[in-house]
Amino acid sequence: IFTINFSAIAAAPGTIIDPAKAGLEYLIQGEYASKGFGVQVIALGDGNYRAVIHEGGLPGAGWDKKAKVELGGKAAGKGATFPEAKGWKASIAGKVMKLTGPKDDTAELIKLMRKSPTLGAKPPKGAVILFDGTSPKNFKPGKMTEEGLLIQGANSIKRFQSHKLHIEFLLPFKSKARGQGRGNSGCYLQGRYEVQVLDSFGLKGRNNECGGIYSIKDPDLNMCYPPLSWQTYDVDFTAAKFK
Repeated sequence: IFTINFSAIAAAPGTIIDPAKAGLEYLIQGEYASKGFGVQVIALGDGNYRAVIHEGGLPGAGWDKKAKVELGGKAAGKGATFPEAKGWKASIAGKVMKLTGPKDDTAELIKLMRKSPTLGAKPPKGAVILFDGTSPKNFKPGKMTEEGLLIQGANSIKRFQSHKLHIEFLLPFKSKARGQGRGNSGCYLQGRYEVQVLDSFGLKGRNNECGGIYSIKDPDLNMCYPPLSWQTYDVDFTAAKFK
């Protein structure tokens, strides 16, 4: 059993990893919720947004898994507006979204910041701490940024068979990027299986998105939080055995 505690994949030059430098787009993007509704707002650059409406609540917090509704939106002052589509429309002012449904029912949703229940978990007794933000000595090649982030391409010197892995990562804010250009990296198990790391906030939840086993299996639910949120993987890996 081993753990990586306080780890991250370093962002490429030109991307934003500090919320204080992310600007208004970052303040508008995020998750909004009220009783019966959850909306994920994605920044697309140049004042463009997409709102993904989940009836019942946010993914993992009430969503009934019925078909999602998507609205295109534009910046409006210090907020955003989402013109009517499929009977839905919305507007954002400050940390409040006003959502109107097909039956003219209106709800006020409040912006929130969810956290993983295992964020900052303490390593169990006997765990191997590969990285804690102070030194990359347990990796080859092993490099870290001035901010204390582990740079991509690091391979653990120690090898593991069956194990449990705790890793914490932060995805950069790249509003104008699309697809695999949005903070793409991965956590490889035995150099064979990749648990994808990608800003997949509000997307479909495919095997090449966050939480997917790359090219093998989609995540059961897209639980990717907005970029610049610390997120976690807790992996229980059983190694193949051969006669």
